[in-house]
Amino acid sequence: MLSSSQIAKAVLNCNSYTHKKLQKLCYYTYCWYLTIKKEKLSETKFEAWIHGPVSPEIYQEYKMYGWSMIPKYEKNLPINSKILKFIKQVVEEYQIYDADELEKMSHKEKPWKNARIGYGKYESSNAVIIDDDIIKYYEKHELYDKFKNCELR
Repeated sequence: MLSSSQIAKAVLNCNSYTHKKLQKLCYYTYCWYLTIKKEKLSETKFEAWIHGPVSPEIYQEYKMYGWSMIPKYEKNLPINSKILKFIKQVVEEYQIYDADELEKMSHKEKPWKNARIGYGKYESSNAVIIDDDIIKYYEKHELYDKFKNCELR
């Protein structure tokens, strides 16, 4: 299992991103791994914040960048090569969208919406996005077959 820091570095190994975009790419990586493998990529929890899913651990690690770009992570990562390849495939699929588009996408998806039940549109929340909601939603997602066919073993 990876740490939240390892997930973020694996995503940043692909390119330089803003903090907001990094959060969404890490979230989608987590979701797809969980859905395909039926096991967690990390113990990190994603919370339903106002601007979409956020890992508090990743937030703390990169908040110093504010709205600036976080540099690409150029070092080698001690991550299984198949897991790293899977992460890069998910990032490749989603990095074409800017941070605001990724936020809007996540706001339309059931896992985030379910975690936000009872909260106003601009009300802060630390509600955790539930893994079962993630699996149920992404098993029916149009990209399911694409990621299902990525080799992870």
